[in-house]
Amino acid sequence: MFPATERRLAAEWSLLQQLSAANPGRITQLRREEDVFYLTLHGPAAVSIPGGQHGTALSVHDLRIEFPVHFPAVPMEMYLSVPVVHPNVHPETGFVCLWDRHRVSNTVEIAMHKVVAMLAGTLWNPQALHVMQPAAVPCTPSADPMLLQGVAYEPSLAHIPAQASRRKRLS
Repeated sequence: MFPATERRLAAEWSLLQQLSAANPGRITQLRREEDVFYLTLHGPAAVSIPGGQHGTALSVHDLRIEFPVHFPAVPMEMYLSVPVVHPNVHPETGFVCLWDRHRVSNTVEIAMHKVVAMLAGTLWNPQALHVMQPAAVPCTPSADPMLLQGVAYEPSLAHIPAQASRRKRLS
């Protein structure tokens, strides 16, 4: 693994630990194995898909966050251990399509806020490329999205621009 990638993963792990501390009881059972993070998210409720059939409402979600070899040049990936009914969640693998466009500045905190909103039914991407459960469109928002408390970004991530500046034409 590249030193820059190792530093970024360490910063992401620290950010997830801070997010967990800022949300006691909401994010638990943090565990790291190399470039994969595991955690349990408590709430909001979402309908599970056991065996391909619509199941019961789950309010506890086991998540796996994978960081590919070329991270942060390629996005992190998130998976639910039990897939839920949502247009942007793969019904078999539990893959959660978080990003409409990848940015190096996307952090694990941004991913967690997005997945909470997705599970609450307040966020989904209608573009065909991102819809993996067409029958789940549109999702019905829950009454309480139970958003997470944010944390300050690590100083090591402060140099990453919020959005890359566009090159200007020189003519």
